[in-house]
Amino acid sequence: MLQGPGAFLETSDLAERPINGILVPFWMAKKQQQGVPLDQPCILQLDCWVIHRSIAFRTWLDANHPWIHYCFVPAGTTGVAQLLRRPCDVGIQRSLKLAIKELQHKDIVSETLSQLTAGKTPDDLRLDVTKPTLRDRRSLCAVVHRGLQAPQQAWHHTKGEISSVQQS
Repeated sequence: MLQGPGAFLETSDLAERPINGILVPFWMAKKQQQGVPLDQPCILQLDCWVIHRSIAFRTWLDANHPWIHYCFVPAGTTGVAQLLRRPCDVGIQRSLKLAIKELQHKDIVSETLSQLTAGKTPDDLRLDVTKPTLRDRRSLCAVVHRGLQAPQQAWHHTKGEISSVQQS
């Protein structure tokens, strides 16, 4: 977990930005489209991510968007909670998580090999886990995310299942 004076601001922004930048505009447009009051409640399912559970984040959400009612999906059950064979979980998140894991593995192997090549013994190896290095690794993960084509394909994989649900 990030620690230090700016750590909470850094992580809370990661949780607040998608709500303000994606969910709220989407919900407001849908409410206008449906002709319902703009303060009509919406339900937000959240993973049990540490920032989502924090008092500061929940206080921010309650103060800024009181019409958003949130509930937590129990840890390890996100895929079960998503409907229609989990197109988001299978088509987007799984690909993204795999790409990030591969990137992290490649980065760690590269750092380890460079230390061994420089003459360090295996007992003397130390991986750099300082905040600036971890930030650089996080930005590489964003590059991986932008390169994934899974979002365009996620719903394609469930097309038959969606049709069968609509027919029942």
